[in-house]
Amino acid sequence: MVTDGRGGWFLAMPDYCIGNVFVNGIAHLRPDGRLDRSWHARLPRTPMQGAVGELARVGGTLYAASGAWVEALSARTGARRWLVVNRKGGWGTGLAANWRTVFVGGYGGSLFKGKRHWGPVALDASTGKVLPWHAALGKRFYVVGPLALDRRRLFMWESTASASSAVVAVDARTGRLTDWRAPQIKEPGNLLVTHGLLFSANSVDNNSYVASAATGQPVAGFGSQGLTGFSTITASGNTLYAWGGGPGCTTGGWKIQGQTRTSLAAVNLRTLKLTPWTPITKTRYVCIHAIAADPRQVLLAGPLTATNPANG
Repeated sequence: MVTDGRGGWFLAMPDYCIGNVFVNGIAHLRPDGRLDRSWHARLPRTPMQGAVGELARVGGTLYAASGAWVEALSARTGARRWLVVNRKGGWGTGLAANWRTVFVGGYGGSLFKGKRHWGPVALDASTGKVLPWHAALGKRFYVVGPLALDRRRLFMWESTASASSAVVAVDARTGRLTDWRAPQIKEPGNLLVTHGLLFSANSVDNNSYVASAATGQPVAGFGSQGLTGFSTITASGNTLYAWGGGPGCTTGGWKIQGQTRTSLAAVNLRTLKLTPWTPITKTRYVCIHAIAADPRQVLLAGPLTATNPANG
Protein backbone atom coordinates (compact mmCIF):
# COMPACT_ATOMS: atom_id res chain seq x y z
CA MET A 1 0.00 0.00 0.00
CA VAL A 2 1.20 3.55 -0.75
CA THR A 3 -0.28 7.00 -0.30
CA ASP A 4 -1.52 8.86 -3.36
CA GLY A 5 -0.13 12.15 -2.00
CA ARG A 6 -3.62 13.69 -1.78
CA GLY A 7 -5.01 11.92 1.28
CA GLY A 8 -5.99 8.70 -0.50
CA TRP A 9 -4.32 5.36 -0.99
CA PHE A 10 -3.31 2.77 -3.57
CA LEU A 11 -3.63 -0.91 -2.65
CA ALA A 12 -2.24 -3.93 -4.45
CA MET A 13 -5.11 -6.42 -4.54
CA PRO A 14 -4.08 -9.99 -5.37
CA ASP A 15 -7.72 -11.07 -5.30
CA TYR A 16 -8.60 -8.35 -7.84
CA CYS A 17 -11.78 -7.35 -5.98
CA ILE A 18 -12.98 -5.13 -3.15
CA GLY A 19 -16.30 -6.58 -2.11
CA ASN A 20 -18.01 -7.35 -5.39
CA VAL A 21 -16.20 -4.62 -7.36
CA PHE A 22 -13.49 -5.75 -9.78
CA VAL A 23 -10.39 -3.53 -9.48
CA ASN A 24 -7.94 -5.36 -11.77
CA GLY A 25 -5.14 -5.74 -9.26
CA ILE A 26 -4.87 -2.17 -7.91
CA ALA A 27 -7.50 -0.25 -5.98
CA HIS A 28 -7.62 3.47 -5.27
CA LEU A 29 -9.24 4.65 -2.05
CA ARG A 30 -10.44 8.21 -1.63
CA PRO A 31 -9.41 10.19 1.48
CA ASP A 32 -12.67 9.17 3.17
CA GLY A 33 -11.88 5.48 2.62
CA ARG A 34 -14.42 4.91 -0.13
CA LEU A 35 -13.43 3.04 -3.27
CA ASP A 36 -12.68 5.39 -6.17
CA ARG A 37 -14.69 3.73 -8.93
CA SER A 38 -13.46 6.25 -11.53
CA TRP A 39 -9.83 5.10 -11.20
CA HIS A 40 -8.97 2.13 -13.41
CA ALA A 41 -5.67 0.40 -14.15
CA ARG A 42 -5.07 -1.66 -17.28
CA LEU A 43 -2.64 -4.32 -16.08
CA PRO A 44 -1.16 -7.07 -18.25
CA ARG A 45 -2.35 -10.63 -17.93
CA THR A 46 0.63 -12.94 -17.91
CA PRO A 47 0.68 -16.68 -17.21
CA MET A 48 3.68 -16.40 -14.88
CA GLN A 49 4.01 -14.18 -11.80
CA GLY A 50 1.36 -11.81 -13.04
CA ALA A 51 -0.14 -10.49 -9.77
CA VAL A 52 0.89 -7.08 -8.48
CA GLY A 53 3.54 -7.53 -5.84
CA GLU A 54 5.12 -4.08 -5.53
CA LEU A 55 3.90 -0.47 -5.61
CA ALA A 56 5.81 2.82 -5.55
CA ARG A 57 4.70 6.38 -6.26
CA VAL A 58 6.80 9.35 -7.33
CA GLY A 59 4.82 12.55 -7.84
CA GLY A 60 1.96 11.91 -10.22
CA THR A 61 3.17 8.49 -11.37
CA LEU A 62 2.36 5.17 -9.76
CA TYR A 63 4.72 2.27 -10.53
CA ALA A 64 3.49 -1.30 -10.20
CA ALA A 65 5.47 -4.50 -10.66
CA SER A 66 5.10 -8.26 -10.63
CA GLY A 67 7.59 -11.00 -11.35
CA ALA A 68 6.96 -10.56 -15.09
CA TRP A 69 6.30 -6.87 -15.78
CA VAL A 70 6.68 -3.26 -14.62
CA GLU A 71 4.13 -0.58 -15.45
CA ALA A 72 3.87 3.20 -14.99
CA LEU A 73 0.36 4.57 -14.40
CA SER A 74 -1.17 7.99 -13.93
CA ALA A 75 -1.78 8.42 -10.22
CA ARG A 76 -4.89 10.50 -10.99
CA THR A 77 -6.64 8.31 -13.56
CA GLY A 78 -4.83 4.95 -13.76
CA ALA A 79 -4.03 5.51 -17.45
CA ARG A 80 -1.00 3.56 -18.64
CA ARG A 81 2.14 5.57 -19.35
CA TRP A 82 4.41 2.66 -20.24
CA LEU A 83 4.72 -1.08 -19.78
CA VAL A 84 7.76 -3.35 -19.82
CA VAL A 85 7.12 -7.11 -19.91
CA ASN A 86 9.68 -9.81 -19.18
CA ARG A 87 7.85 -13.01 -20.07
CA LYS A 88 10.94 -15.11 -19.36
CA GLY A 89 10.70 -14.09 -15.72
CA GLY A 90 13.78 -13.32 -13.72
CA TRP A 91 12.49 -10.40 -11.72
CA GLY A 92 12.30 -10.95 -8.01
CA THR A 93 11.21 -8.82 -5.10
CA GLY A 94 12.08 -5.17 -5.01
CA LEU A 95 10.89 -1.95 -6.62
CA ALA A 96 12.41 1.46 -5.96
CA ALA A 97 11.98 4.66 -7.94
CA ASN A 98 12.98 8.31 -8.06
CA TRP A 99 12.28 11.05 -10.60
CA ARG A 100 14.82 9.63 -13.07
CA THR A 101 14.98 5.86 -12.67
CA VAL A 102 12.91 2.83 -11.71
CA PHE A 103 14.94 -0.03 -10.25
CA VAL A 104 13.64 -3.60 -10.22
CA GLY A 105 15.21 -6.48 -8.29
CA GLY A 106 16.05 -9.68 -10.12
CA TYR A 107 17.44 -13.17 -10.18
CA GLY A 108 21.04 -13.62 -11.25
CA GLY A 109 21.60 -14.27 -14.91
CA SER A 110 18.04 -13.48 -15.98
CA LEU A 111 17.61 -12.87 -19.69
CA PHE A 112 15.96 -9.55 -20.42
CA LYS A 113 15.63 -7.85 -23.81
CA GLY A 114 18.18 -10.29 -25.19
CA LYS A 115 20.82 -9.37 -22.61
CA ARG A 116 21.96 -11.18 -19.49
CA HIS A 117 21.48 -9.20 -16.27
CA TRP A 118 23.40 -10.10 -13.12
CA GLY A 119 21.91 -7.29 -11.10
CA PRO A 120 18.85 -5.08 -10.78
CA VAL A 121 17.38 -3.68 -13.98
CA ALA A 122 17.20 0.12 -14.33
CA LEU A 123 14.37 1.64 -16.38
CA ASP A 124 13.95 5.22 -17.54
CA ALA A 125 11.20 6.68 -15.34
CA SER A 126 9.68 8.65 -18.24
CA THR A 127 9.69 6.02 -20.99
CA GLY A 128 10.35 2.61 -19.41
CA LYS A 129 13.36 2.13 -21.66
CA VAL A 130 15.99 -0.24 -20.26
CA LEU A 131 19.00 1.85 -19.31
CA PRO A 132 22.65 0.82 -19.83
CA TRP A 133 23.06 0.74 -16.07
CA HIS A 134 24.53 -2.24 -14.25
CA ALA A 135 25.21 -2.76 -10.58
CA ALA A 136 28.89 -3.61 -10.24
CA LEU A 137 28.40 -6.39 -7.70
CA GLY A 138 31.52 -8.28 -6.77
CA LYS A 139 30.18 -11.81 -7.29
CA ARG A 140 27.59 -13.55 -9.35
CA PHE A 141 24.48 -14.06 -7.32
CA TYR A 142 21.16 -15.80 -7.69
CA VAL A 143 18.81 -13.21 -6.22
CA VAL A 144 18.73 -9.48 -5.50
CA GLY A 145 15.93 -7.79 -3.56
CA PRO A 146 14.32 -6.12 -1.74
CA LEU A 147 15.51 -2.62 -2.63
CA ALA A 148 15.61 0.74 -0.87
CA LEU A 149 16.66 4.06 -2.38
CA ASP A 150 17.96 7.30 -0.96
CA ARG A 151 19.27 10.30 -2.89
CA ARG A 152 22.57 8.74 -3.89
CA ARG A 153 22.50 5.00 -3.25
CA LEU A 154 20.48 1.91 -4.02
CA PHE A 155 20.46 -0.52 -1.10
CA MET A 156 19.79 -4.18 -1.84
CA TRP A 157 20.01 -7.60 -0.31
CA GLU A 158 22.15 -9.90 -2.45
CA SER A 159 22.64 -13.62 -2.10
CA THR A 160 25.30 -15.51 -4.04
CA ALA A 161 25.31 -19.06 -5.32
CA SER A 162 27.68 -19.94 -2.47
CA ALA A 163 24.93 -18.97 0.00
CA SER A 164 26.78 -15.88 1.26
CA SER A 165 24.55 -12.84 1.60
CA ALA A 166 24.54 -9.26 2.80
CA VAL A 167 22.79 -5.97 2.32
CA VAL A 168 25.01 -3.78 0.12
CA ALA A 169 24.73 -0.39 -1.57
CA VAL A 170 25.61 0.79 -5.08
CA ASP A 171 25.75 4.28 -6.53
CA ALA A 172 22.29 4.97 -7.97
CA ARG A 173 23.70 6.92 -10.93
CA THR A 174 26.69 4.79 -11.92
CA GLY A 175 26.05 1.35 -10.41
CA ARG A 176 29.45 1.46 -8.71
CA LEU A 177 29.64 -0.79 -5.65
CA THR A 178 30.27 1.28 -2.53
CA ASP A 179 32.06 0.11 0.60
CA TRP A 180 28.76 0.17 2.54
CA ARG A 181 27.85 -3.30 3.73
CA ALA A 182 25.57 -4.78 6.40
CA PRO A 183 26.17 -8.54 6.61
CA GLN A 184 24.32 -8.72 9.94
CA ILE A 185 20.95 -8.30 8.18
CA LYS A 186 19.72 -11.80 7.35
CA GLU A 187 17.54 -12.19 4.25
CA PRO A 188 15.09 -9.33 4.83
CA GLY A 189 11.66 -9.20 3.28
CA ASN A 190 11.59 -5.40 3.33
CA LEU A 191 14.10 -2.57 3.56
CA LEU A 192 13.38 1.03 4.51
CA VAL A 193 15.94 3.86 4.51
CA THR A 194 15.09 7.08 6.32
CA HIS A 195 16.69 9.55 8.72
CA GLY A 196 20.17 8.16 8.03
CA LEU A 197 19.11 4.65 9.05
CA LEU A 198 18.31 1.41 7.23
CA PHE A 199 15.57 -0.73 8.78
CA SER A 200 14.82 -4.34 7.87
CA ALA A 201 11.56 -6.22 8.31
CA ASN A 202 10.26 -9.74 7.82
CA SER A 203 13.74 -11.27 7.95
CA VAL A 204 14.17 -15.00 7.59
CA ASP A 205 15.55 -15.28 11.14
CA ASN A 206 12.47 -13.45 12.52
CA ASN A 207 14.67 -10.60 13.71
CA SER A 208 14.82 -6.99 12.62
CA TYR A 209 17.89 -4.83 12.38
CA VAL A 210 18.76 -1.16 12.26
CA ALA A 211 21.95 -0.17 10.47
CA SER A 212 23.59 3.18 9.93
CA ALA A 213 23.00 4.34 6.37
CA ALA A 214 26.45 5.93 6.52
CA THR A 215 28.50 2.94 7.70
CA GLY A 216 26.33 -0.20 7.70
CA GLN A 217 27.15 -0.79 11.36
CA PRO A 218 24.39 -1.81 13.80
CA VAL A 219 22.82 1.11 15.61
CA ALA A 220 23.19 0.74 19.35
CA GLY A 221 20.45 1.61 21.78
CA PHE A 222 17.41 0.95 19.64
CA GLY A 223 16.59 -2.24 21.47
CA SER A 224 15.60 -4.30 18.47
CA GLN A 225 18.90 -5.77 17.30
CA GLY A 226 17.98 -9.42 16.99
CA LEU A 227 15.16 -8.97 19.49
CA THR A 228 12.17 -7.57 17.63
CA GLY A 229 10.77 -9.15 14.50
CA PHE A 230 9.09 -6.43 12.46
CA SER A 231 6.62 -7.97 10.02
CA THR A 232 5.89 -4.70 8.23
CA ILE A 233 7.15 -1.13 8.59
CA THR A 234 6.52 2.30 7.17
CA ALA A 235 7.57 5.84 8.00
CA SER A 236 6.08 9.31 7.78
CA GLY A 237 7.72 12.46 9.04
CA ASN A 238 9.75 11.65 12.14
CA THR A 239 7.86 8.47 13.01
CA LEU A 240 8.46 4.83 12.19
CA TYR A 241 5.34 2.68 12.37
CA ALA A 242 5.92 -1.03 12.91
CA TRP A 243 4.01 -4.25 13.40
CA GLY A 244 5.76 -7.32 14.73
CA GLY A 245 2.98 -9.78 15.40
CA GLY A 246 3.48 -11.69 12.16
CA PRO A 247 0.73 -12.69 9.75
CA GLY A 248 -1.11 -14.77 12.32
CA CYS A 249 -3.43 -13.56 15.06
CA THR A 250 -1.94 -14.92 18.27
CA THR A 251 -3.04 -13.22 21.47
CA GLY A 252 0.40 -13.00 23.03
CA GLY A 253 1.36 -9.74 21.38
CA TRP A 254 4.91 -8.82 20.39
CA LYS A 255 7.79 -7.14 22.19
CA ILE A 256 9.58 -3.93 21.30
CA GLN A 257 12.05 -2.13 23.57
CA GLY A 258 10.98 -4.27 26.49
CA GLN A 259 7.28 -3.57 26.06
CA THR A 260 4.56 -5.91 24.82
CA ARG A 261 2.32 -4.46 22.16
CA THR A 262 -0.88 -5.97 20.82
CA SER A 263 -1.20 -3.46 18.00
CA LEU A 264 0.88 -1.08 15.92
CA ALA A 265 3.88 0.61 17.55
CA ALA A 266 5.37 4.04 16.78
CA VAL A 267 9.03 4.96 17.20
CA ASN A 268 10.44 8.49 17.21
CA LEU A 269 13.08 8.46 14.44
CA ARG A 270 15.08 11.26 16.04
CA THR A 271 15.48 9.57 19.42
CA LEU A 272 14.77 5.91 18.42
CA LYS A 273 12.51 5.69 21.46
CA LEU A 274 9.14 3.97 21.54
CA THR A 275 6.29 6.46 21.85
CA PRO A 276 2.98 5.91 23.69
CA TRP A 277 1.05 6.24 20.41
CA THR A 278 -1.02 3.20 19.48
CA PRO A 279 -4.21 2.68 17.47
CA ILE A 280 -7.45 2.87 19.44
CA THR A 281 -9.41 -0.27 18.61
CA LYS A 282 -12.53 -1.92 19.95
CA THR A 283 -10.72 -5.18 20.61
CA ARG A 284 -7.56 -5.98 22.51
CA TYR A 285 -5.72 -7.48 19.58
CA VAL A 286 -5.71 -6.91 15.84
CA CYS A 287 -4.04 -8.70 12.94
CA ILE A 288 -2.11 -6.42 10.61
CA HIS A 289 -0.73 -7.57 7.26
CA ALA A 290 0.28 -4.22 5.77
CA ILE A 291 0.58 -0.57 6.80
CA ALA A 292 1.10 2.75 5.03
CA ALA A 293 1.28 6.30 6.32
CA ASP A 294 1.02 9.90 5.20
CA PRO A 295 1.52 13.04 7.33
CA ARG A 296 -2.04 12.87 8.68
CA GLN A 297 -3.00 9.24 9.13
CA VAL A 298 -1.93 5.60 9.11
CA LEU A 299 -3.65 2.95 7.02
CA LEU A 300 -3.82 -0.61 8.39
CA ALA A 301 -4.89 -3.66 6.44
CA GLY A 302 -5.61 -7.11 7.76
CA PRO A 303 -7.99 -10.05 7.61
CA LEU A 304 -11.58 -9.94 8.69
CA THR A 305 -12.10 -12.91 11.01
CA ALA A 306 -14.97 -14.27 13.00
CA THR A 307 -12.93 -14.06 16.19
CA ASN A 308 -11.90 -10.46 15.55
CA PRO A 309 -14.62 -8.62 13.60
CA ALA A 310 -13.08 -5.19 14.24
CA ASN A 311 -10.35 -5.89 11.67
CA GLY A 312 -10.54 -4.27 8.26
